[in-house]
Parts: sequence; structure tokens; C-alpha cells
Amino acid sequence: MRKSIALVALLVLFAVLLMSMYEMRDFGDPTYSDMDDYFIDNAQNETGASNVVTSIVFDYRGYDTLGEATVLFSAVSGVLVAIRLALKRRPEEEEAEEEEIDIKSLRYSPEPAVQHGIGPAGGGADAQGENPQGGGA
Repeated sequence: MRKSIALVALLVLFAVLLMSMYEMRDFGDPTYSDMDDYFIDNAQNETGASNVVTSIVFDYRGYDTLGEATVLFSAVSGVLVAIRLALKRRPEEEEAEEEEIDIKSLRYSPEPAVQHGIGPAGGGADAQGENPQGGGA
């Protein structure tokens, strides 16, 4: 049942994309060019900018550009705050984990004795049980 629904949805999506591609205008052939002609003819006189794109972005759509810059600044600030908080919390958590591991290794594991050559894994006579107190021969 799920496969048939997914297949139907995929076929509908494919049909919509195919129809959209068929109905698309040729590149560079807009249906209405009144607004384009207005900007090209009047941009330099009304705004004083020699570049039409610059005049549109900063003069005709200035508030929109200001809003986009505000959203971008807010997003970057939020990401930086999140990273800073994550880095600030990480060392405290690592220290707590290290302390916990140190306590466990001292209480339950023969690791410290083995590291100093004492105990059955120390090698030599200790490993064969001839010198039960460890150390040298």
C-alpha cells in the first residue's frame, strides 16, 4: 500500500515537472518588460548610481536589503553564541568524566599496579608467581 502511494506521488511530481518544463519561456524572453525598461531608463537620474543593479538593491529596495542584512546578522550571532556555549561546557564535562574514570581505575582495576611492574602482568618472576610481593628478584 505504501509503495503504491509513493509511486503515485512520484508520478504526479514527474508530470508537474514535465508540464512546467514544457510551459517555460525561452531564456531572456520575458513576457512583461515594462518594469525592466523603467529601471533601465530612469535608474541613473533618480538614484545617481551608475550601475542599475546597485540602484535597485540599495535605493529602490533599500528596506528589503536592510531586512535581509538584519536576518543574516541575527543568524550568524546565534550560531556564534551556540558554539561559544558548547565550547564553554565541554571542558567542565571532560573534567568530570576524567575524575570519574580516575576513581574507578583506582578502586576496581589492577591497572596502576600493572603499570609499575607489580602483579601478575608485570613479567619475569612475578608472572610465574615466584615472587608474590612484586619488585625485583
